[in-house]
Amino acid sequence: MNALPSRRPWHRRAAAIGALLTALSPIAVPAPALADAVPDYVAISRATPTTMPENPPGSEGAIRATLKFRGLAAGDTRNLRAEAVVGNSRVNGEPGRVSVSMKITCNKIGGSTLPTADVWPGGPNLLRGGPDKTLMGRILFRAPEAGDYECHERVYVGRDLSDGEETAALVSGFLGDISGPIDPAHSRQVVSDTPANLYFDNGKDAQVNVLSGYRTAANATSFVAVSDIYTTSCYQKDNHCPTGNPDSSGTDTARIYARLVATPSVTTGSCAVQATNPTTTSVSRSVHHTRITQALVVNLPAAGCGTWTINSYVKDDGGKLPFVVNTANPYTVTYARPAY
Repeated sequence: MNALPSRRPWHRRAAAIGALLTALSPIAVPAPALADAVPDYVAISRATPTTMPENPPGSEGAIRATLKFRGLAAGDTRNLRAEAVVGNSRVNGEPGRVSVSMKITCNKIGGSTLPTADVWPGGPNLLRGGPDKTLMGRILFRAPEAGDYECHERVYVGRDLSDGEETAALVSGFLGDISGPIDPAHSRQVVSDTPANLYFDNGKDAQVNVLSGYRTAANATSFVAVSDIYTTSCYQKDNHCPTGNPDSSGTDTARIYARLVATPSVTTGSCAVQATNPTTTSVSRSVHHTRITQALVVNLPAAGCGTWTINSYVKDDGGKLPFVVNTANPYTVTYARPAY
């Protein structure tokens, strides 16, 4: 499994992939496409509902749920998934605009957060006094060395989005171990593979967060591929968007086309590109961030198909605002692992 986060440069062949997807459309999607379905968790830690104040300066974020993994060997791997339901955003006690963030972090017990296990999944985290929202994230955690570890779900309120004291409700949350130990030799992950956010406008397309050279076990009949991407609308220039499109109306949207694509190195016989159905998502000033979650069971023919490349194919789908896929920080995750 690659070290996390991967910062390998990738020379994108987006035009070629776009042409390939067009030529193959509609691509047969193996059943079942996972969406967010998971089997019963082998371990789960639940968060305590609470009212969350603003995160203190310099804090990683309050810990809401924790799983402990004792006696791990170097390379031992777990597939973790976190959810948080948040709402009731308040500024000085009145309904207002509040930003809520979620992280999954891991560390040796008694130690500090590992840079290889610090992912910020988040989601539609701009609260405006409306309905509750659900944040979801999932990662592979790999022990870098033997020892006892703990992994945390952190959920917290950002600072200074609005003038005044900002709070939000943590309605529920959990951190779960999806399936216990998984084969580290056939589990790989890439987190935010470029040092700058990827900017999209005017129909631009690209392969995003590319995991290449994944090889399954010799007797595998399928594997699970996941690509969860974090996106931000560019209605102004800020720390996410290098350029912006000032939206004086506040109603313009960015339209994001995305699909997860699994491409074998051998494309003869029954070996072929497999992909999720495409989705189109909108972000705007009133949404700002959202997370596009994609997962697929990739079915393997008996002959095998060499190695696999897993990525999201993303393009600007004609909205009035540009957008970015956030890769400058550990927001975007692609992984492949043995089937459940």
